[in-house]
Amino acid sequence: MIKISVVIRDYDRQDFLKDAVDSVLNQTLDKSLYEIIIVKNFESMQDNFWRSKGIKIFFVDGTINGELLKTGIEKSEGEIIAFLDDDDLFESTKLEKMLYAFDKYGISYYHNNQKFVNKELNEISPSPFINDKYKNYKIYDLSKANDCYTLIFSSESFNMSSIAVKKELLLKDLDLIEKITYNTDGFAAYIAAMNKVKAYGTKEKLTTYRIHDNNISIFGSNLQKRDMVWNRYVYSLNIFKELSKRYDNYCWNFIYARFIRYKAGNDIYYFNNINLKEYFLNYSLIYMKYSKSFDIFFIPVLLSKINKIYTKKLIEKISYKPRLI
Repeated sequence: MIKISVVIRDYDRQDFLKDAVDSVLNQTLDKSLYEIIIVKNFESMQDNFWRSKGIKIFFVDGTINGELLKTGIEKSEGEIIAFLDDDDLFESTKLEKMLYAFDKYGISYYHNNQKFVNKELNEISPSPFINDKYKNYKIYDLSKANDCYTLIFSSESFNMSSIAVKKELLLKDLDLIEKITYNTDGFAAYIAAMNKVKAYGTKEKLTTYRIHDNNISIFGSNLQKRDMVWNRYVYSLNIFKELSKRYDNYCWNFIYARFIRYKAGNDIYYFNNINLKEYFLNYSLIYMKYSKSFDIFFIPVLLSKINKIYTKKLIEKISYKPRLI
């Protein structure tokens, strides 16, 4: 009986797909318990070999991330959907440990930590998204505001290749999933939060996250990519708002707070004026209430009112810069 469907999506990027598929084929979990679904917009020499291994391949002409995800979800047979981006990999024990967590704790949302590597799979440091609030793993009750906040604001909503969700949750909002162009990982976490389910996060690094020139989420000083990501994020925010309305706006204040924080960073980078009242009311107050700590980012926000050039240099200096271990 198939318990897990691994959905691998790829649009126009063939360089890493074989590595991703091999990492799922080489799992320690019994092969009868999971299936592999590839959704892409191109044919490759590997297709016939993959089909011989029982892998399902579907071709989608659309250019939107959500269209690929929707197809994979619709074609899946498993009760759990695990996602894998074409440039990432699973550790060999990932699915076995993931299924154990679903069965033992009765969860509907799962997230594991990542190992960061460069294009050649050499490990880099430091990992920018590590949650230090717990030792090994944490169970979230998303009917509680504190847990909802922590999930949305922590690394537990980062990287689609580290996320798995009960299929029944995703099916209810497929029409919105289809529209998502950016932050699909956040969308998966928001669906879990709004359904007030149990979630699980582990510090164990069971996903390999590859950093390369075509990463969407890591753009550095690439202005064209930064603009593209920002525009997609703004568009996706409207989808998130529509989703939130279906669930009586549950957790919308946390989702919008993340947007305000991201917008402030973007405004600093482009020397735009930041609305201090909007930032303080919609981000700082929420952050300080639920994290029980001072909003350190409020300092560069204030500094930007005095010296925009210095503030931008400060932000660039403390920004994430990967290095080889």
